[in-house]
Amino acid sequence: MQKLIIDNGILDIFPEIQINILTLSGIDNHHNDSQEDYFKNLLAEATKASAKFTNEEETFSKNPVVAQWREAERTMLTDETTNAVLVIESINEEQANRANNAMSELKNLCEAYFNVTGETQTLTKENPESVIKK
Repeated sequence: MQKLIIDNGILDIFPEIQINILTLSGIDNHHNDSQEDYFKNLLAEATKASAKFTNEEETFSKNPVVAQWREAERTMLTDETTNAVLVIESINEEQANRANNAMSELKNLCEAYFNVTGETQTLTKENPESVIKK
């Protein structure tokens, strides 16, 4: 088990902080050519949905919503990944609402695709600790 705790110093700086956590165990993340159309459709839907956060003149990667979460690309899953902890951080109510929606959608997609049950947790000032089970 791994204990997660929001440090009091972080809570002093970001009193509205929220950390959404999704834990997945027993996934098979190997590439499957038969799923190519599924991922193309998923990407097309995401691109369409992102239009409400962008405009035609704006560079997608420089959009404030995208820029805030762009750092997540640094910790991608690999073919060998069998357990994953996915995290979305927010520091205000607007971001928290987007994070809640995104985590719910991510959980549904992961459970359907990997045929596993994910566990979600949310850390806040009122609930600053949690445990991730291995």
